Amino acid sequence: MLQMIVTLYRKFEKILTYLFFSVLSTILDTMVVWIFFQILGIDLTIANTIGIISGFFLHYFLSAKTVFHTQYNLYSFIIYLGTSGVGLLFANFLIANTYSFAVKYAPVWLAFLFGKGVSVLVPFFVMYFIRKYLYILLERNTNHE
Repeated sequence: MLQMIVTLYRKFEKILTYLFFSVLSTILDTMVVWIFFQILGIDLTIANTIGIISGFFLHYFLSAKTVFHTQYNLYSFIIYLGTSGVGLLFANFLIANTYSFAVKYAPVWLAFLFGKGVSVLVPFFVMYFIRKYLYILLERNTNHE
C-alpha cells in the first residue's frame, strides 16, 4: 500500500507541488480579496484583481524553477504573465457570475467563498496545463538555438 502511494506521488509530483504552491498563493490571494472587498468595500472584481496579482508573484517565484524547471528570465516571466492575464480574465468572469448567482440563495460571505472557490479551482487546472505546454515549447526553442 505504501509503495502504491509513493508511486502515485512520484507520478503526480509536479501537479501536487503546483497544487501546494497554488494553495499558498490562494491563501494570500483570498486574504487580500477579503480585506479589500469585505473590510475596505472595494468592488469585488477590482479586489479580486489585486488578490490575483499578489498571488501571481508568489506563485511565479515558487513554481517557475521547481515545477516547470525553467529559469527566471524574461521569456519564462512573459509566459507566466501572459497565462496569468488569461487566468485573471477567466477568474474574474467566474467569480462575478458565480457570486451573482449564489448571493440570491446564500449569505454574502458564503456567496463570496463559493465564487472565489470556483474562480480558483477551474483556472488552476487550465493554467497548469497551458503553462506546462508553453514551457515545453520554450525549452525546445531554447535548445534548438
